[in-house]
Amino acid sequence: MGQRSSKNGRQRILEAAEKLFTEQGFNAVSIRDIAERCEVTNAALYYHFQSKAALFEEVLEHHAKRLDGRMRAAVHEEGTSFRDNVKAMLLVYAQITKDRRPPFHLLRRDIDGMDKVAKIDYFRRIFRAMILPIEELLSEAIVAGDLKVLPEGFSSAAILIGMVNGQIQFSHACGKKGIGIQELDYIVDIFWEGLGAETIEKSD
Repeated sequence: MGQRSSKNGRQRILEAAEKLFTEQGFNAVSIRDIAERCEVTNAALYYHFQSKAALFEEVLEHHAKRLDGRMRAAVHEEGTSFRDNVKAMLLVYAQITKDRRPPFHLLRRDIDGMDKVAKIDYFRRIFRAMILPIEELLSEAIVAGDLKVLPEGFSSAAILIGMVNGQIQFSHACGKKGIGIQELDYIVDIFWEGLGAETIEKSD
């Protein structure tokens, strides 16, 4: 098998597996299901991935990298405020989570073959990979004096993503498909007012 053919085959398996895991959940999908979707044999699939759990882990990493790239590409030209760039990144995040449940969320309930400690560790690593672009941008805003530093054990990026996810869930509960720029404007403005430089001055 040539290197290019092998790479293409691996990518095809990852894309098919991501769709199946997202549609049906980890437990409901078999290696045979994925192989049939890719029109390859089980042996060909095992050539690239040792197990279904290993394939799922790579699907999560693949999803995180794709989200990372799209969020970074959303940042505006130099001179745009940190706040506006964060909104642009979050809009990409919200759009990706709008129409279907990202495979990352399946890790919390579906993955087998991994003990509790390993599962928590993997969840933490994948989550951090997904919020890294926002974390880096917020760190730049802190260095620039736009935001204050949170105590150890807190992540400003995790808090912001938590606010976005909470609003997404609320919108779904109200029969809406995700959230748009107006909701993100409110969320980022509330976040910035709470951690912004003006808040530091008021609290001092």
